[in-house]
Amino acid sequence: MSDASVVLYSLIVGISTFLLFIKYKTVNVTTTCVSLYFVSSLTSIYFFYNSNYDYSSITIVPILYVLLCLFFTFIPIAKYDNVTGKKLAVCSGSVQFIQLSILFFSLLAIEPFIENLIHLPSVLNNQDSLGKIYDEKGDNIGKYEYLSWIGRKFFWINYLLRDIIPILLFYYISTAKNLNKKILIGLSMGILNPIMQSFSQAGRSVIINSVFYIIFVYVLFRPYINKERRSFIERFLLIFLGGIIILIAIVTVSRYIYSGLSSMDVWTWVTLYTGEGVLNFCNDLWPVEETCNGDNTFLFIRYILGLTDSTDIESIRATRNALGVRTIVFYTYIGTIYYDFNKIGTFIFISLFSWLFCKITKVRKGKIRLSQLIYLSILGKVIMMGVMFYPYSIWGDQLSLFLVLLFTWILSIKERNITKW
Repeated sequence: MSDASVVLYSLIVGISTFLLFIKYKTVNVTTTCVSLYFVSSLTSIYFFYNSNYDYSSITIVPILYVLLCLFFTFIPIAKYDNVTGKKLAVCSGSVQFIQLSILFFSLLAIEPFIENLIHLPSVLNNQDSLGKIYDEKGDNIGKYEYLSWIGRKFFWINYLLRDIIPILLFYYISTAKNLNKKILIGLSMGILNPIMQSFSQAGRSVIINSVFYIIFVYVLFRPYINKERRSFIERFLLIFLGGIIILIAIVTVSRYIYSGLSSMDVWTWVTLYTGEGVLNFCNDLWPVEETCNGDNTFLFIRYILGLTDSTDIESIRATRNALGVRTIVFYTYIGTIYYDFNKIGTFIFISLFSWLFCKITKVRKGKIRLSQLIYLSILGKVIMMGVMFYPYSIWGDQLSLFLVLLFTWILSIKERNITKW
């Protein structure tokens, strides 16, 4: 029964992907996201049959629950894609704010990028130590810090607002008549800083997160970019993705060797990242009745209100330990929300989440504003990383989300001051 349920999940997502490509006849954000979940479902089948973990408790009911939650989460991006003839609105009231933001992020990225670039050769020359760095950095994070005092400050701002930078880059490419290479390089450095720093710390989640997010944002802006620029960007993205795959492979092999997981072949170990989430949720989390009282989805707010003192991943895992499930594995974004709200509460949360995004991203008169594209990008990040986990469950990520929402709120106010489109 368990294996049939897992195969059925993959079959339903696969059929949905096929039907959506027939409907849209192009690559858009909906087909991109659903395709990712189809690939993930295939790796789930592989991991189900090749891992040593017992997934025999999986039944059809939690599988259908996951599919229903996915359907509601996808509604806002599907509604966006269903609007034909959309045009990117350039609101005169927001032009100066956007230009200053682009300049700020471009200048901010320079100093930490130079430090990251200088440090990169030492990492590449000592690839075997990456597994050790990852294993030890939790208790000795300062030991592997290489950025200067000013570099750390600039990088931290860059990191907290990293979700804005790809959006500004593709918006600039979409709207500027003549592209300034210095601006393009500056914003690109802002995108690369978290990736390079994560690689030096033997981390993969930030790298994968960045890649998935950039792909989503590009596909979101793709219809608004002229064909000549689009062709160049896609060639560049292929080269960029090739380099990222190499970085991920280096970290993966190093960590696999250092972990000593001889009982698991490297391919199974790799597929657990995209394949184990839905299996773990349906097998382990589904029967749980207790909750974490909001420490996963509203950690930042609860911390500000003094309702919790949890801030790092270890304290969050300690809270999750009370549920009696493994805390160092993935449960998809649905599972992270489920930690806090259980079956009925999670479905209500996702339904309200979907309804809210449908409201704030509704395209009126065929015009889509930049603030609305930022909201869609936030949703896209939740969906794309959702095959593994909810990307805004850690305190630092929720602080980042707060700052991004604050930026978007200010931008939306500027967009109201319209004198012309």
